[in-house]
Amino acid sequence: MREARPDPAPGGSRRRDICVTIRRRVNPARAILLDPNAPSPVLYRPVRGDGAIGGAASMRPARDAIFTAVACALLAAAPTFSQDLSSITNSSSTGSGVERIGPFSPDVSLAVDALAAAGDVDAAETGPYADLDLDLELEAVTRGGLRWGAAFGVRARRGDGRRGFARPVGDCPVTVAGCPAIGGRTPAGAATGLHAAPVLDAGDPRIALDEAAAFVKGGWGEIRIGRGPGAAALEAAPGPGAFRLARADGPLIDATGLALADTTDRLSGAAAKITARTRRLAGFRASASWTPEADWCGVDVCRLDGRDAVATPAVENVREVGVSFDRRFRSSGRRWTLSAGYAAGEVAGPLASAFADPWSVSARASLEAGPAAIGVSWLKTNDGFEDGDYEAWAASASIERGAWLAALEFAAGDSDFLDAEGWSVQLGASRLFESGLLLGVGLARAEQTAPVAGPGGIVGADADAVIGFVETGWRF
Repeated sequence: MREARPDPAPGGSRRRDICVTIRRRVNPARAILLDPNAPSPVLYRPVRGDGAIGGAASMRPARDAIFTAVACALLAAAPTFSQDLSSITNSSSTGSGVERIGPFSPDVSLAVDALAAAGDVDAAETGPYADLDLDLELEAVTRGGLRWGAAFGVRARRGDGRRGFARPVGDCPVTVAGCPAIGGRTPAGAATGLHAAPVLDAGDPRIALDEAAAFVKGGWGEIRIGRGPGAAALEAAPGPGAFRLARADGPLIDATGLALADTTDRLSGAAAKITARTRRLAGFRASASWTPEADWCGVDVCRLDGRDAVATPAVENVREVGVSFDRRFRSSGRRWTLSAGYAAGEVAGPLASAFADPWSVSARASLEAGPAAIGVSWLKTNDGFEDGDYEAWAASASIERGAWLAALEFAAGDSDFLDAEGWSVQLGASRLFESGLLLGVGLARAEQTAPVAGPGGIVGADADAVIGFVETGWRF
């Protein structure tokens, strides 16, 4: 899920010379990484799509009423405009030269990437892989300066077989004594979706509308209602890296099949929510969000409840807060980016008694000094278990030389519930051409230790993979 698109930095007016703005990032990896005006990848990208989560039915009418009231308030604050087709389709120029379609100024961004890997490719799907990330924002401005509109994000992917981050870790089926089991099924983490046995077939190529939200922006900040990332993910800027798909921390594509680290808080995923966000003042900004039902299964985040093969609870009433600091100090020229987030939800549904209410906490920091950047990140969650914490941490460094960006990344994760641990390291470089084409090559190694059931009982089996990969993309 792509985060809500931030306002332009002071003094940096967003220029729109044509109806559909084409924004070409000077360096996509660096721009996504440390530019506060660039959207975070969180979430936050996906294909989601299962039905509503089971839970306390008595709460749903009240929640629906709240959503309806907020939506009506947003619409009431918005100016009315003609429904005549010509007023919508004909663009007109204002005194400032900004082009519009009806009352709206559209802003479009597109990233298309592909990845091919060779070596110990152990993912459920062997590739080649591809990913599309398309975002559209329609914005209008009232005479009083209030900005309002809607944002949409479409994600499509032919991936490595995972459902978001969810995948089997090891091979410990419920038919073996001592392997995790709830109600005769393999349990999966409420936050990560990780599970102990390969009971789900590989996820098919997927497409979904991961962002669909109405917004109002003023001098005080912004309010959104609809699908999108939660507050914790919204304020988390990703660490330095040279690629969009291949990462050591939370990769969109994991050709090794062994990546076990993701430091992005995805408890609420892209499910419909209400989000409030302040302006950035003296480098600081804060967000808060409320998600009635975290029931969305998409490309980047997929809630597994409702699937017969795994046991996992429905998650409701997710409350999140996120704070961030982003500032370049003129005296040194260095730029610091810091963030922290917290999320907590409630389990529901027929399996609720077998799980604990999930929570997660995360933090990250990045420093940019000239062409070099370094970053660290950390996340911890109980993953919906009383005694099954999941923890991940990551560090990366990059250096830019002309059109080239090189990066070294390391990430590690462990799950107490699965009794598994693993780490990944990646080295690579990418180049952005004037045409918007991105081309890069890299090497990655991953190791994992996880329970495997065999004739001699359950043992901690080691697995490792080394791959070389090529990633290419196109930026609009």
